[in-house]
Amino acid sequence: RIDAQVRKWSERLKIDHALDRKLQNYSKGMLQRIGFVASLVHDPKVMILDEPVSGLDPIGRKEIKDVMRELNQEGKTIFFSSHIVSDVEEICRNLVVLDHGKLIYTGSVVDILERESDGLSEMIVLAQVMPTGQLIQKTIDLGNGRFQLVFNKQDKKNILSEMIKANNEVITLRDENPSLEQIIYGKAKGI
Repeated sequence: RIDAQVRKWSERLKIDHALDRKLQNYSKGMLQRIGFVASLVHDPKVMILDEPVSGLDPIGRKEIKDVMRELNQEGKTIFFSSHIVSDVEEICRNLVVLDHGKLIYTGSVVDILERESDGLSEMIVLAQVMPTGQLIQKTIDLGNGRFQLVFNKQDKKNILSEMIKANNEVITLRDENPSLEQIIYGKAKGI
């Protein structure tokens, strides 16, 4: 059974070609991969990982993060520490944030992102005439017929409808939410 697990995970994480080598001949990324494989061979229900994607190239980082998500979807609990907040935002549903041993936040990633949002959306449009309207809070002329509009998130459908009716081309539409990294930095600095 362990041999089958080693084969399964080493192939999945593309380290199977080096299983016969001594660990001292492994690169940092290979050591991360083999360490992750070793943590999986007994099919644990709970995993505690320290910086699991540290030292990996972009492909290796994606592969490990994909496996972590899959394991979690299978019902496994994964605790991991990381200084790379974007990884936490991408992978986790819940988080605990510590700053010098002091608890800054504990809870859902979605909740903290929604709570810290300023409730605004931004749209870039290509228009013949500068768009105006009661719902638009700010309009910035970007030149060449492009305008940046800022408005309350709840007005998004109405603004979009107005732009389409006016035959304006919507280039981008996004909510202006801070990243988890920006939120945590602000909380740690007392901002």
